[in-house]
Amino acid sequence: MTLIEIMVGILVIVIGVLGAMMYRYHSALDARKGDVHANAGRVALLILEGWKGAAGTVDASGNIIYIPSDGIGINNTLIADGSYVTITSNGSDNYTIDLTGGTNTIYYAQLTYNEDVDGDDVDDEGIRKLEVDVTYYGKGSSNKSLPGKTVKVAGYVRTH
Repeated sequence: MTLIEIMVGILVIVIGVLGAMMYRYHSALDARKGDVHANAGRVALLILEGWKGAAGTVDASGNIIYIPSDGIGINNTLIADGSYVTITSNGSDNYTIDLTGGTNTIYYAQLTYNEDVDGDDVDDEGIRKLEVDVTYYGKGSSNKSLPGKTVKVAGYVRTH
């Protein structure tokens, strides 16, 4: 073998190893993105189901009475990947959700409701549409300058 053949052989091996390393890196990155997005869905469903369990409560002024951060059983709830949910209020119907453990992700949730379920500009008596939007930035960081993604879930509840 000549020196040129050995160098070509080493080059082929290096290209193969680098390709395998990049494949593993991107596989792990995509798995993390999938975990963050799946957890956003789990958090949204957790909040929505809690709110539905409280019958979609709204006071006479139209303010949402249900507060997921008040310890009704959502805070410190264990979700699928070993994360614990901690919810803090950011003001009117906006919350920060911190998942400790697992993906260590920060989510932002907004709760809204609509009493005109069928879209005819008349409130539908006895039924209310509840919506929970959960947003995360980047791959779950608290840096809001990164691109954001939102998971939206909705459900219906009888009010009487």
